[in-house]
Amino acid sequence: SELTEVYNGPLPTIPADGWIEFEIQVPFMYNNVNNLVIAVEDNQASYDSSSEEFYCTSLPTARSIQCQHDSNNPDPASPPEGTLRNAIANVRLELDHFGYPVFEITPENLTITTGIGYMELDWDDVISDQDDNPVLLNEYRIYGATESVFDLNTENLIGTSTTSAFVHSNLTNRTMFYSVVAIVNR
Repeated sequence: SELTEVYNGPLPTIPADGWIEFEIQVPFMYNNVNNLVIAVEDNQASYDSSSEEFYCTSLPTARSIQCQHDSNNPDPASPPEGTLRNAIANVRLELDHFGYPVFEITPENLTITTGIGYMELDWDDVISDQDDNPVLLNEYRIYGATESVFDLNTENLIGTSTTSAFVHSNLTNRTMFYSVVAIVNR
């Protein structure tokens, strides 16, 4: 299919142990089902040792490709034949810090019932994505604000639910309030 470059730049200084972190430059949508390709290439003029590699976790089956070449710059979208590795790189992704959810599914049939100082939200359970792949749901996050356009961030997070319903209380009567139900799938 198609690859989207979300970071292009130097890696931070790599400590002897532990994790390195860098900010992704382009937020992207990921459905937590399809393959996610992480390609790292080093195009510096000097030679690196062939023993330099990411810290990896061993696996019983091949899940990674390693290729190295002194003069050929491989295209990550169409990688050359490489060495299959029974390992995966120890890479940790945090995909929900962009200010909005990165999951492409919207709960359907959202209904809102209002009362004095509260509103009750109810929606259909989400069990599959747009391609009918099953969704392993952790929770729903409910965001809200008095403005119609707002960021889905911790400031506007009004609560979470593991079911397809939520009651938001302590609202001011006769004040317009906008809500968004987002899916968290980790």
